[in-house]
Amino acid sequence: MEFPWWLPLVAGVATGAAVGLLNGVLVAHARIPPFIATLGTMSVAYGCQLIYTRANVVGSLKDSYKSIGQGAWLGGVPNLAVFAAIAALVVWFMLKHTRQGANLYAIGGNPMAAKVSGINVKKELLLVYLYGGVLYGIAGVLLASRLGLANALTGRGMELDAIAAVTIGGVSQSGGIGTMGGMVLGVLTLGIINYGMSYLGVDSYFQLVIKGMIIIVAVYFDMKKYARGE
Repeated sequence: MEFPWWLPLVAGVATGAAVGLLNGVLVAHARIPPFIATLGTMSVAYGCQLIYTRANVVGSLKDSYKSIGQGAWLGGVPNLAVFAAIAALVVWFMLKHTRQGANLYAIGGNPMAAKVSGINVKKELLLVYLYGGVLYGIAGVLLASRLGLANALTGRGMELDAIAAVTIGGVSQSGGIGTMGGMVLGVLTLGIINYGMSYLGVDSYFQLVIKGMIIIVAVYFDMKKYARGE
């Protein structure tokens, strides 16, 4: 049975939004630490996908769907680069030029102080996790389109890349500190590191070790900076 090309796109984004909203509920209302909440829902999501697909690869995707991630605009600019630029600009605008962005920085810095100052912390947390879920859904759709296939474990391990990239980009693990420009720079830096290691033929297992060390070193210096009050 064939589906229209837009149906998996909508389904992927809707699924991401639903999981993101669930994470928001767990963090904001159940008061579960964010890392534990997201780690738990990630495991549940992987398990549900494996049960549904029986670990089979989903292939034979339509060319109209694959062209979303594999195509390019006039001038040869890849669609993925355009999507990434749009997402970065939207997030930058929200963080820099909206009240909600200021609220998120306040909540990240000190949730109790933010609550006392009149910010609806639970609502803002629900919304930011929902936004994140939408972006994760879009990323999943684009990844499947780019690869031309997918299975339940496609993208597994990329959470390590995400943590490493934002940490390199100056996002504080203590919360309340970080910029969109820094995150983009961190992503580009990690991309160069990954490409360089692959080009040099570094074993994929050693690449995991190196990424883990990058995270540890970056967080260490971040905590030292936070302790000095900079």
